[in-house]
Amino acid sequence: LTGVVVGPYGLGLVKDAQMVEVLAEIGIIFLLFTIGMQFSFKTLFEMKKIVLVAGTVQVVLTILAVYAIMYFFGTPAGIALFFGFLICHSSTTITLKIFQERAEVNTPYARSTLGISLYQDIMTVPMLIALPILAGREADLTGAMLNLGVTLVLLLVVVLAMAVWILPRIMTRIAVVRNSEIFLLSIILICFVITYISSSLGLSLALGAFLAGLTLSESEYFHQAFASIIPFRDIFTSFFFISVGMLLNLWFVLQNPVMIIVLVIGVLILKAVIAAGSTLLIGQSLRTSLLAGLALCNIGEFAFVLSVPGKEYGFFTETTDQFFLAVAVITMALTPFIINAG
Repeated sequence: LTGVVVGPYGLGLVKDAQMVEVLAEIGIIFLLFTIGMQFSFKTLFEMKKIVLVAGTVQVVLTILAVYAIMYFFGTPAGIALFFGFLICHSSTTITLKIFQERAEVNTPYARSTLGISLYQDIMTVPMLIALPILAGREADLTGAMLNLGVTLVLLLVVVLAMAVWILPRIMTRIAVVRNSEIFLLSIILICFVITYISSSLGLSLALGAFLAGLTLSESEYFHQAFASIIPFRDIFTSFFFISVGMLLNLWFVLQNPVMIIVLVIGVLILKAVIAAGSTLLIGQSLRTSLLAGLALCNIGEFAFVLSVPGKEYGFFTETTDQFFLAVAVITMALTPFIINAG
């Protein structure tokens, strides 16, 4: 709402939109960094059925459903698939915050919701990699895939070497100093160094930030590192949501209310049904599945992460961009009310 009010389509109070975009990009880096820190192999093993089975079914079915609907209405295959990528994501930030406030993080439906949502967040990484191929920017597909594979392997080797040999020694030396400021600055430095290496290799900042978080996920100082970085994530993620609000044209919403309402209802029902079905498939009760479905029926922040390169690759027209923004913002705003009503 702040972004809508202060943005160019509102009161126009913020003139330097580029600065907000820079702060938003830092927000995305911190967001993926903390997601990477939460995604340890231990967590994956404990929630393997929810994350791998229900998560895969939800993501694949949502992408296929959106693709089929849009392709039926004459949308080109690449664009239809891209919108499937966008709509399959739900908001981890909003749902996690609500579950924490309601003291329900360890309930079966909250675990199912967060497990599937975590899988969606992780899938953002291969989706970002796939965008130039979808856009037809890569003429030599085999060469592009081979090059991408080599780059990823190289990056993973560097990250693994840092996680196993370099970081534990560095973290021990930092911890011995017993200075909270040095500890915090070191965590931020690790995040940005690995993100920079990823960017230098031609991969996305988001992937680098995720891998940086992953290097710290197995560290014995993980909990302290995570607690230190959370305030920064919250501040810069706020800038990210403000930047999204600044992009939304309220006049466009007022001119197309019927179409936007139809799309919002369609997205909510489609996502709720598929997410509930995915949870039911792994043996959860009908009640748990329905509550998880309702919690996952929104469009999440990682859809906006994907939308930024999506604009560069020409997947959006100005009209479809505004429709997407309006639907995403409204579904996110409705999420707390839908979960409470559930």
